[in-house]
Amino acid sequence: MAAPVQASAPALATAAGLLRAGAPPATAWAAAGLGAPGPDGVPGGASRELAAAALLAHTAGCPLAPTVEALAERLADSEDAVARAEAGAAGARLSARILGFLPVVGVVFAAIIDPGAVGWLVGGPFGLSCLAGGLLLTLTGRRWLTVMVRRATSPPTPEDAAVPFALMLTEVAVGAGVDVRGALAGVGGALESMAPEASAALLDAADRLADGERWDDAWEGAPERLEPLREALRWCWVAGGSPGPALRSARVALERSEASAREGRVAELGVKVALPLSLCLLPAFVLVGVVPMLAAVASGAGLG
Repeated sequence: MAAPVQASAPALATAAGLLRAGAPPATAWAAAGLGAPGPDGVPGGASRELAAAALLAHTAGCPLAPTVEALAERLADSEDAVARAEAGAAGARLSARILGFLPVVGVVFAAIIDPGAVGWLVGGPFGLSCLAGGLLLTLTGRRWLTVMVRRATSPPTPEDAAVPFALMLTEVAVGAGVDVRGALAGVGGALESMAPEASAALLDAADRLADGERWDDAWEGAPERLEPLREALRWCWVAGGSPGPALRSARVALERSEASAREGRVAELGVKVALPLSLCLLPAFVLVGVVPMLAAVASGAGLG
C-alpha cells in the first residue's frame, strides 16, 4: 500500500478541472501526484479525507468532480488557517528557544565574572544541589514552554474535524440528488476509518430513519458534536426543503470558530510564556548563575 500523500489544494483543483473536462479518474489522480484508483474508487496513497471523499463518490453515486472541488476548497481554507496560526506562534516559539538557554547563559556569565564560580558549583554539596535544582527547573521550564506552544497550535481531534468534513460531504451528496437517508449512510460509511464514532452515529441514524423512526428519535445517542449536521438536515427531512445552504453555513461557522479559537490561543502565548519564565527559568538562572558567582566572590574576599 502506498504511503498517504497530502495533496495540496492547487493539486486537487487541477484534478477537479481534469474531471470536469472528462478525463478519467486515473489521469486526474496522477496529476495530483496520487496512484490509480482501486476497486473502491480510492486513489493509491490518498490522505484520509481524500479517501473518504472518493469513497463517498464511488458508493453513493455522486459526481467525483464536485466532490474533489469541495475538498480542494476545504483544504485551501485549512491551509490558510494553519499558516495564520504558525505565523502567530513564530514569536512564541523563538521566545521559548531563547528563554530555554537562560540558565546556560547564567553559568557562562558567572564563569566570565569569576572562574571560581564553576568550581564552587561542582566542588561541594551545596553547589551540586544548586546545579541539580537548576537543571531540574530548566528541563521543567523548557518542557512547559514546548507543551504550551504545541497546544496553542494543535489542530482539532479527528472526531471534531470530522464534523465540518461530514457537513461538506453531505452537502455534496444531497446536491447530487442523493436523499437525506442515503447521504447519511454514504457519509457514515466514508468516515469509518477517519472518525469511527461519527461514522457509527450517522449509520445508526440512517438505519433508524429507514425503519420509520421520527427525526429526533433517529439521532438519539448521537454525539453532541454532530448537532450542526442534524439541525442542518432537519428542515429537509421534515418539510422537504433544500439543506444545501444550511449545511454550508453550518460548516463555515464551525471552521471559522475553530480557526478563531486557535488564533486566540496563539495570541495568549505572548502572556503565558511569563509563567515558565518566572517560575522555572529565572529561578534556575539564579541557582546556577547568580548564587555560584556570589559564593565565589565571597570566598575570594575571605567572607566564607
